[in-house]
Amino acid sequence: LSKNLVLSNIARFYISVIRGTPLLVQLFIVFFALPEFGIRIDPFPAAVIAFSLNVGGYAAEIIRGAIQSIPKGQWEASETIGLN
Repeated sequence: LSKNLVLSNIARFYISVIRGTPLLVQLFIVFFALPEFGIRIDPFPAAVIAFSLNVGGYAAEIIRGAIQSIPKGQWEASETIGLN
């Protein structure tokens, strides 16, 4: 949806990785792999981060689908009344 190619590719990669990996794997990565890089996270914040990243990926795809389902005529009508 973005006209910025870099942002569009980053978002596409993020959504594809998040939707393509199981939530349990994401939890393990946040909780066990990040301390290997020197980033220590307590269990509850690690779970919140993993769940937030997971929900963000799915929500982004839902919002993209909702925006793309709006007919072109509705977009044009919204622009004529200044909702751009």
